[in-house]
Amino acid sequence: RSVVALSETVLASDPVDGFAHVAAFNAYGELKDMQAVSPHMAASLRIYFSIIETDGLKPETARVVISEREEDFVALFEHRKITARQRAHIGEHDYDLVETINGKGEKAAYYFQIDRIVAREKARGGGK
Repeated sequence: RSVVALSETVLASDPVDGFAHVAAFNAYGELKDMQAVSPHMAASLRIYFSIIETDGLKPETARVVISEREEDFVALFEHRKITARQRAHIGEHDYDLVETINGKGEKAAYYFQIDRIVAREKARGGGK
């Protein structure tokens, strides 16, 4: 029940937090509250699929995110562990190049376009 409460508290302030939705649907599932599972499972899937509209294999097909947590969320959904993350400015955009590995030892790298993250950092005085 504490996971449910914490998840709902997070979602009250950030309704697109994929991790909170996953935690909520798992916790509600453990409590056998299937009516509560469904909306959180659906939200998790919507968030994931909105990010992976492209393959992310090159800058031109980068996945657009609004936080590094979304990069982590995609890795979770794809059963991948992030092994490295580096920033790059290419053309007019900023990217995170995220290197990952799966349980079979297969490596893959994905580009995430992070223009919104960089703009937020600059507005706070933390960017270049």
